[in-house]
Amino acid sequence: MAHDVEHRLRLSGDPAALETLNAAVEAFAEAAGLGARQTHDLNLVLEELFTNTVTHGYGPDEVGWVGIVLRSSGGGVQLELSDGGRAFDPLAHPDPPPPATLDEAPIGGLGVALVRRLTRGGRYRRVAGENHLTLELRPPPS
Repeated sequence: MAHDVEHRLRLSGDPAALETLNAAVEAFAEAAGLGARQTHDLNLVLEELFTNTVTHGYGPDEVGWVGIVLRSSGGGVQLELSDGGRAFDPLAHPDPPPPATLDEAPIGGLGVALVRRLTRGGRYRRVAGENHLTLELRPPPS
């Protein structure tokens, strides 16, 4: 049974913070009563977005931050991410064309497409030098 829950965290833009993120997602999922599939998808989306922000959003000598708000209401899950990195709207980034063969498949560059497949209802804003992205996790297939 799903419960209404909100969880907020602010992480250092350090790849080591992934451990903290994973623990927070597990705690949120348990409190919200999410199933294994939703928990997996939520973890995958957040890991991808966090890693992209840390890797590409800040300069090589910068250790930025990533803010995350998770909300569960009526069985739906909404996530909001914010950061102070370079402006980047992942919703405007086109999906790469599918490769004709496995050998032609690129290494990397598919994360944004994966996030799009697992979420819906996205909205991006750039406010006061910060990126703000709101997404809704797609419900698991019935």
